[in-house]
This record gives sequence, structure tokens and C-alpha cells, in this order.
Amino acid sequence: EVLSTYSNKQSKVPNIKLKPTSSDGTGLVMEVLFNDWQVSKRMSYYNTEIAIARVEEYLKQILKGYKCKVDQGFVFDKIVVVFNGDIIESNKHDDSILASDRSPAEQLAIAIEVLTERFLQPIAELGVETDVIMISGNHDWNGRGMMAYEAGKHQLSYPMYRSMQMLIEAKGYSHINCIIPSGWYYVHNFLGKNVLYEHGVGVA
Repeated sequence: EVLSTYSNKQSKVPNIKLKPTSSDGTGLVMEVLFNDWQVSKRMSYYNTEIAIARVEEYLKQILKGYKCKVDQGFVFDKIVVVFNGDIIESNKHDDSILASDRSPAEQLAIAIEVLTERFLQPIAELGVETDVIMISGNHDWNGRGMMAYEAGKHQLSYPMYRSMQMLIEAKGYSHINCIIPSGWYYVHNFLGKNVLYEHGVGVA
């Protein structure tokens, strides 16, 4: 209810004109993979600020690649963005949180803002039909583990993904389809074939 109230207060962006697709289904599909960000993991070469900077650089390369193909005359039929788990660094193990510069709660707030406003929104503004698949990882831990029943709804990633989905909907991006699997994997139809997406971990 709180999230619904907040999302309803979000101002809708101007209508985005969708780009034309191929008439015969032979247009390009861009696959964007995003996993193991572990936003606040603290290392000699990594912390929250560096993590955010890497998202911004990754986005630049995505937009650059898209523009390059469009300039060459290609048409995009779809974009598939896959958040494939481990977006945060929770207290999975006794010392995990000691290796982080923010608490799990802060990490969730940072991830919601950065991944919605600075990553998904610019992709949405390209005007291409987009599927966003949101999968949980073992570091999105809540104490139950990946093998738990409906892990996708029990891990800490669920409120994060659900918040991102509601913000996208509140902005009026009707061409963005957010998919939050209840389990720990998802089978997606990709270019006429079924593709299995999962975080892939044996230490859950």
C-alpha cells in the first residue's frame, strides 16, 4: 500500500513514440545482462561509488551499441534486460556485511533508485519494446536460501524488483514488461527458442 501511494505520486514522463519494428520478425533483439553488481561490496578496488559509476559506464556502452546498429540501418524488434541476481551484498554469511560499506536496507534503496532512474529509464526512452526479467541471486539473501519454496518472492531482491516495477509503471512506460519469477529461474522465449535464465549457484 505504501509503495502504491508513492508510485502514484510519480510524475509520468511524456509519451514515448515507439520505434517501428521489422515487418517479418527479422529485426534485432538486444540482450542486456546485469548480475553480481553487489552494490556496496567493499574491496580495495570496489565500493558503492565505483559500483554506481560502472552502471553509468555500462549504460553508455549499451546506448552506443544501439545507436551504432541503428546508424547501420538495422531495426530492433525488442530489448531483453536480465537482472540475474546478486544485485546487493546482504549478510549471507556472518562476515558478509562486514565487507560492505552500506547496510542491506541502504543497498536496496540505492539499487531501486540507480537501476530505475539511471539504467532502465534511458533504455525505456529508446522506444523499443522491452522485457525486463528480474531474478534473485544467492547474495540477495534473507536467511532461507535459493532452494526455498518461491525463493524469488522471499529473497531481499523481491521488494527491490517490485519497487522498480511499480516505478516503471507509474512513469507510464507501457512498452516495458517487468517479469519477477516466483522461483529462482525463468524460461523466456527468445528469438523463437526457450532460454533458461538463472543466477546459477551451488552454494545457496
